[in-house]
Amino acid sequence: MHEIITLQFGESANYVGTHYWNMQQQKLDDPGLSTDVLFRETTAPRGPAQRTPRLLAFDTASNFGLLAIGDEDGNEDETRQIAMQWEGQTETHRAQQPNTSEFQRDHSVEIEPRDIRFWSDFGEVRYSSHSLHPVSGIAHGNSLGEMNTFHEGLDVIDGEDRADDVMDGDFRRVAEDCDCLQGFQVMADMYGGFAGYGCGYLARIRDEYPKKSVLLYSIGNTTVEDMDRGRGMDAAVSLAANLENVSMYVPVSVPSGLAKLFPGVQIQGDSFYHSSALMAMGLDVWGTGLLAGRRVLDEIVSQVTQQEHFKLADLMLAPGLCTESTDLGQILNKDFVAFSGSEIRDSKQLSGHLVIGNGIDIDMAGPSFVPVDSPVRLSRSFPKIFRGIDVHGRRMAVSTLGELTSKAEQLRSTHLEWTWLLWGGRSNYLQTRSG
Repeated sequence: MHEIITLQFGESANYVGTHYWNMQQQKLDDPGLSTDVLFRETTAPRGPAQRTPRLLAFDTASNFGLLAIGDEDGNEDETRQIAMQWEGQTETHRAQQPNTSEFQRDHSVEIEPRDIRFWSDFGEVRYSSHSLHPVSGIAHGNSLGEMNTFHEGLDVIDGEDRADDVMDGDFRRVAEDCDCLQGFQVMADMYGGFAGYGCGYLARIRDEYPKKSVLLYSIGNTTVEDMDRGRGMDAAVSLAANLENVSMYVPVSVPSGLAKLFPGVQIQGDSFYHSSALMAMGLDVWGTGLLAGRRVLDEIVSQVTQQEHFKLADLMLAPGLCTESTDLGQILNKDFVAFSGSEIRDSKQLSGHLVIGNGIDIDMAGPSFVPVDSPVRLSRSFPKIFRGIDVHGRRMAVSTLGELTSKAEQLRSTHLEWTWLLWGGRSNYLQTRSG
């Protein structure tokens, strides 16, 4: 077994991560997949064994929703310690506990984007208590406890590390539970406090695991065009700092070219619940190959980045593409939607590619792209963003609203033949067909 540990830093990353884990949950009963790569089996004092993600998720306590209630005692201890250091009077103000979402009470209920308050509202996976880590800027950050910028988040993790080694405890427990750890996949906010917090955490992982692959998805909750100057500066600082510690860096933001997918994909307004689901599909297609044993994380990173010479990669999507084609020019000539926000044109103009092994020229270079069949299993909470398309991603003719609804429901159990590309450098690609 070659396990992968997943880390999630920040609200945007956890939105995408929740959709991602909901999809992984649908694969647990598939005998052709080794789900132990991403899940671990836990035993409870009473009841059967359970499968929980090999995950560490970090966010502010308020964003965990009901998941944060189990950490109430820990928050109480921290509050008491702060009060003991203050000589004046103190007052305690408790936030009202959130109510259970309607979907959590009844999973047959259809979710409306306006009903989503926290990413936990649409979660379908049971997490280990060791996986969830509320982060507070009060104890180790500035006086207001804010984590609005990259540097404020970096200050918080530096403060935590001075008080207690952040690599001990739950991280050590998750790592030591792996028989043969192949690496880490990370989802982190592209900007803000958790961009800095995650960057500091990855620097410590690189110190302890210098030879393990670290794949970072940098998650933005807006389009690049809508990103203000402050966020843009934060994202630039985060990119520069993370490139030293990751094997591959994939920016994933709300694509500005969603109109290219219309009417097959219809995302409701500014609903990040909707757009994060589409992002999670892109992440999921690579995970299926890892679970099936067809690839390991090192191979994906090595092929896309040319042995980490080009660490930046782009995630792209084109629906309705014939994935049986072996003509790379035909594939790359399609109108892809780029999740980095930067449109790539003239992609069929490829540069030369020289492969060298141990300093000796190799006459036969490997293929510049590899097709992989990677069906996606949509979860019950996945938003109904697909409209009027068949299993090939092509527009279909429907006569009634009832038939359209029936077709949309059918898509949850069929394979959408869409093509995702993970693009690195000028001549390396990985191609998957998602479903």
